Amino acid sequence: MHTAWKNRLQEYCQKQKISLPSYRIQNQSGPPHNQRFKVEVEVNNQSYTSVGDCLSKKEAEQCAAKVAWEDLTARAPEIIPQGEPDPTPSYEQAIDNAVKNHLPEEYTSVEEYIETMVKSNGGHIRKISPPNAYGEYKFEISGSYRDCENVGRPHRKNQIYFIVDPTKRTYWQRCHDPDCSKFKSAVKNIPNEYIICTNTQHECDTTTSTLSNRAIE
Repeated sequence: MHTAWKNRLQEYCQKQKISLPSYRIQNQSGPPHNQRFKVEVEVNNQSYTSVGDCLSKKEAEQCAAKVAWEDLTARAPEIIPQGEPDPTPSYEQAIDNAVKNHLPEEYTSVEEYIETMVKSNGGHIRKISPPNAYGEYKFEISGSYRDCENVGRPHRKNQIYFIVDPTKRTYWQRCHDPDCSKFKSAVKNIPNEYIICTNTQHECDTTTSTLSNRAIE
């Protein structure tokens, strides 16, 4: 884990004149010789949780700071603070960076569907990870959209994410909350009528209206 994330987040908060990061241990498990940590950082009344189980508190804090920094700067890219430069990215990181914001062009309608769905409750797509061996993409969701089917309500702090199969036009929900770490929602279909408009503007407007009024199963 790159060790500059806490410094970057601190610098960002100072430049934006918002409350400085506050860290706390959210979960600590395992025997004394092999403990695992999850840390939560609060910035400007928004909480972010480290992803995965970290081997030390310091590592978990850096991980949480990275999640917070990426989300905050994604909302205001023009004011990204200059921090310590990252080392030369690996091949995997280069591929990740190349596709982190969008699906391939032929699946634009799939991405637009997810984006519209989460925006309805104040969320946005923070990152789209490269496909796995099954052609499935991970959509990390940020903002206030934290609706979890496992608990039947939005999580108070922890974010959710979607696994999306654009070729099958399906998706399902998972989340970063420790209590729901093994949960996987039922697979849902992306409506067939939600496709990229290539005809008249009226047809496009009709499709958009249909999506807005459609209840997500």
